[in-house]
Amino acid sequence: TCDGTQDSFYAFWIEVDVFSGDRFQYFFTNSTTTSTAGDYHLAIDNNADQVSVVVAGSGDVKSNSLSDPSGYVYVVCQYKKTRDRLLITTCTEGGTAVTTEATGTMFNNTFGSTWNIGRRADGSSARYYGGLVYNMAKGNQLLSDSEIEALASDFLNYDPTDNAVFTPQIYFPMRSE
Repeated sequence: TCDGTQDSFYAFWIEVDVFSGDRFQYFFTNSTTTSTAGDYHLAIDNNADQVSVVVAGSGDVKSNSLSDPSGYVYVVCQYKKTRDRLLITTCTEGGTAVTTEATGTMFNNTFGSTWNIGRRADGSSARYYGGLVYNMAKGNQLLSDSEIEALASDFLNYDPTDNAVFTPQIYFPMRSE
């Protein structure tokens, strides 16, 4: 688990379907609400064309780099222990990484529970992720924007186990071509 005792990240390739419809499409979450300590959500915010990290009581953080993107987007959510903050970085394939830091500190363990990929934990059909999720990785370190850009430089050959940038603790290769 990532419990606030060390730097950590969760990284995903996503393909956004549309920025319309329900306000949030969850692609990684551990809860059904955003009101209880430990609730954590990575979602597409359709109203603002942004990727959002919503953490109960810890200050939301939203990427400011998306505007109806096409193709693949690499999303990295990180916990920076020295500042006790969450960061979110987005980068299109071969693009420039943009990192945004949460305004509030993280005061609870958001990483110690069951996780759902592609939906909110209650299974609400209105909150399923409409796009595609690929190649999830989790690690205990921080990644710089340049490292994230290197990982995002070639989606079709993406394999963090072959990359000198990091060795993931967990890796789900969810793309086969």
